[in-house]
Amino acid sequence: MKRAFILIAMYLFGFVIGFALIGLFFMPMLSKPAQDVKVPNVIGLSLPEAETIIKKSGLTLGVLDSTVDASTPAGYVIKQKPLPDKFVKLGRSVHLLISKGPPRIRLPRTENIALDKYLELLGQLGFRNITVESLRSFEIPIGQIIKVIPEPNWEYKITEPVTIYVSGGEHGIFLMPRLIGLKLEEAVDLVVANKLILEEVIELPSNETSGTVLVQYPEEGMKVKEGDRVTLTVSKKRR
Repeated sequence: MKRAFILIAMYLFGFVIGFALIGLFFMPMLSKPAQDVKVPNVIGLSLPEAETIIKKSGLTLGVLDSTVDASTPAGYVIKQKPLPDKFVKLGRSVHLLISKGPPRIRLPRTENIALDKYLELLGQLGFRNITVESLRSFEIPIGQIIKVIPEPNWEYKITEPVTIYVSGGEHGIFLMPRLIGLKLEEAVDLVVANKLILEEVIELPSNETSGTVLVQYPEEGMKVKEGDRVTLTVSKKRR
């Protein structure tokens, strides 16, 4: 009986020692804390690029939010959380703020508004890519807005180029008239009337009536101003 008791005690002692050894050597391995990883910087990248890099870093793509941003193209990352270069646990989510691109603003109308006030208004609305050009006009007072491109009263991105054409009186820019198909004498009269300079006349064998304008430069509809030079190509009889 006594011997049996001793054997049972030894077995129990061995069991306790074995369990203690397992706890000492193996449990820390099983309960080892998750590995820390460095959060990559994905700001300025497209969403697909950012997602690929996040996953390769052992992290997961978290919540996506979006907002308008004038300086970041649509579909690109503006902000991230956690911030770049922080160390976090493996598998943690990285949340991203994605750009919708620049906001769209209604381009104001130009009726009864002076150029300086219109430019001020565009600046207040956020438009920055603005060009002012003078167009020749014999009816509209100098400095008055003639037209705006793109068409006002529609919504555009604030990065859209805006060109304001104002009256330059008799000396502003104008569109090159069509000279093709005219007789050389008629074309020359029109060039002179618009205070342009006829620089060269080139003759080209053609089946058209001799002296007919075949080609012009500047081309019809191009913007020109007084003193610009004009080259004409006219037909001559084939031999």
